[in-house]
Amino acid sequence: MNVDPDTIRIAASVLNADNGVIQWRLNDGAWQPVSGGGFTPPAWAFPPSAVPGGRAGQNEIVVQLLETAPPTTCPNPNQAGMLLHVAATYDYEPRVWTQVIEDQHVYYLDETGTRQDAIPDGQRIVPCGGGAGGECCPQPECRNASTLLLCDAPTDGESEATVTDTVPGPFYPYPTGLPMAGAQALWDGGTLTLPPGTGPQPGTTGTVRTFAATVQAPRPACDTGTAHVAVSVDAEQLGPDTGCAITGAVRLFNGTTPVATVLPPKDAEVGWAGTLTVEADVPAADLAAGNIAFFVALDTYDDSPQACPGSPRETSWELSGVTASVAYEQTGCATQFFRTVTVDCETGAVLTVTDTTLDGDPYTVTGEAGECTTAGGDCCPTEECRDTSTVLLCDLDPECQAGIEPTATDEPNPASFNNWAPGAPVSGWCLLDTTGQGAPVWTGGAAVIGPDPACPASSTGDTHRAIGVHLAAGSPTLTGTVSVTVSLRATNNGPNSGWQGDGRFALWDASAASRLTHVDVPVSAPVGSSHTLTLTADVPAAALATGDIVAILDLETYHRAGPKAWTVDEFSWSAEVPPVECEAQFLRTFVKDCATGATVSVVDTTLDGEPYEVTGDVGECTSSADSCPVHVIEQCRCDDADGDGVGEVDYVELVGVDTCTGDLTVIGTYTEDTSAPYTPVSPVECEPGGAPTASGVQAHRVDLDPGETWDATAWPTLRSVTAVARGTGTVTTADGTSSLVASESVTWSVARDADALLTGPLTVAATTGTVAVSWTTGVNL
Repeated sequence: MNVDPDTIRIAASVLNADNGVIQWRLNDGAWQPVSGGGFTPPAWAFPPSAVPGGRAGQNEIVVQLLETAPPTTCPNPNQAGMLLHVAATYDYEPRVWTQVIEDQHVYYLDETGTRQDAIPDGQRIVPCGGGAGGECCPQPECRNASTLLLCDAPTDGESEATVTDTVPGPFYPYPTGLPMAGAQALWDGGTLTLPPGTGPQPGTTGTVRTFAATVQAPRPACDTGTAHVAVSVDAEQLGPDTGCAITGAVRLFNGTTPVATVLPPKDAEVGWAGTLTVEADVPAADLAAGNIAFFVALDTYDDSPQACPGSPRETSWELSGVTASVAYEQTGCATQFFRTVTVDCETGAVLTVTDTTLDGDPYTVTGEAGECTTAGGDCCPTEECRDTSTVLLCDLDPECQAGIEPTATDEPNPASFNNWAPGAPVSGWCLLDTTGQGAPVWTGGAAVIGPDPACPASSTGDTHRAIGVHLAAGSPTLTGTVSVTVSLRATNNGPNSGWQGDGRFALWDASAASRLTHVDVPVSAPVGSSHTLTLTADVPAAALATGDIVAILDLETYHRAGPKAWTVDEFSWSAEVPPVECEAQFLRTFVKDCATGATVSVVDTTLDGEPYEVTGDVGECTSSADSCPVHVIEQCRCDDADGDGVGEVDYVELVGVDTCTGDLTVIGTYTEDTSAPYTPVSPVECEPGGAPTASGVQAHRVDLDPGETWDATAWPTLRSVTAVARGTGTVTTADGTSSLVASESVTWSVARDADALLTGPLTVAATTGTVAVSWTTGVNL
């Protein structure tokens, strides 16, 4: 029996009235005095009372009695009679023992399964369910317990960002920048007003107000190494003028490397208001270290009359509502644990909930508990099936004007240009127009100028004639200056030699009525002498694009010594015109559900993997005047990143194929989903079961002369076809025959990478002029 010694209670009765109980004790405990004991009948008794001193096992009760009868009443006290009745009660918890008889040997197992050869002293064995009419073994309560595998997902990945003012200089190293300090009030949620500029920064044409702040957030105990940062600011253009071209920028930097950029609208009007937000994924360590910076640059003064008529323009801004949010990526950071739930199987009430590690140790949830698995379930959700494909596209500026072919056009009134005294009338000689006479020179021929008789309007009789040419090249889109070189040869045909002023060759900007440079014909040029005259000058690009750059040759055809004629030839000119980029290349990645074919997302990036925002019209990139498409192929590669000889990292190499020349250009290497650039450590051959065999396209091209035909049936792995007509032709498809008009371009191609080939019927025939046919066929690389 599991007796609780502290529950032993004693009750006693004395049946002889002339005897009393003085005190008692239990074992070695303190004596317990008895008061109120009388000596008169009936028998004296006291109720059960707890007695200290109980112990496990056998207990001894000691009672002190008193004989109170006098000798006269009881001559022989030793013969006095007394009956003392003592009853002891106590509480107990039955202990269950299992008796095992094995090979005629008996031993016992306690409730914990520990073997003992005998039960402890002071305890005895009784049958369960009986013994003294009581139940030895209580029936166990009905309980049901179930165990779940749960995940403790951390919730400390999203924390409050600290935005602290910092110097903006490292983020805008340009002389137009005017750094601002004291923007902390803005970062703290206040308002900042930028007044309009009163003038440009020294040596520049504008003023750009700049300010910046660092963004920092404490790093959680577990993350993937990546964090997402988003910062926004509300901006309003207060005037007084409309902005000029690009009016500012909001950027996110990692160190001094920009990772995200957003711009206010070009030529922002007074009253424009909007929220400018930049966001990007950044290394978690850099965010925790405070290396992420938010930068704002806004124009307040711009004096660019060529780009913005009415310059200078002054603008002011009001900024407010700055918000910054950060989220550390914590995929894979959840901790698995067991949760055991015990319920009453009769009432269904939850009795206990116990959390343990997978090893059975106690576990305390620190984040958000969620289901990982139940019996027979999946721990990890099934990954959705996705197909990705990437194409090289171009962002075409609809307002951009491509470079024009250089032209040289005869000036109809060359005598209106005074090579000798710009802006003043000719004095001392006659200057005659040679309208149209110089035209053969500008196309590679020659012209004879003079001889002339003495000019009656001149005191000396001197006569001059002039020829001129308008030069045009470049594009109105270009700004600044362009270096132009003009050259021709003048030969004195006689009959007389030259005099002191034989002539002058000058270059003019007609739009500004200014002479840019000049060179003189050598004085006293002998008969038969030839002189090459060359001019070089930096001319306004805008004037060159509009044909306002004019070269004027003034030759003396009569002097007091007599008449003379000149042959002008060997004209040439050149302009160092920079290329006009009307298209920006970018990568567009399509993500599709491989089960339904539905487009899940479309992501645009630069060729370096940075986010890209389209500003114009999207179209195929071109590499020549024949508009040859550039196709992009994805080559799956493997990288031995840890040097063990096995390519354990899959990555993608994007290659552009010029369908006119067949030239291959490596665009770059990217992660497997092309979401970011990837630099391989040691490219190796892919092992079986790794990256699949790379496939691509082979470029082809042919010019069809009139009467010739191209047929798709000759190319069983056809992927795309483009026909460009320089004359006329016909196209035959499953829909019949149709006309191909001059300058028309038509293209057919497979819609998806999963499509095997482009099927016919498809034939292209040239009727008049040539038809260029470019096509690609599928190949294994």
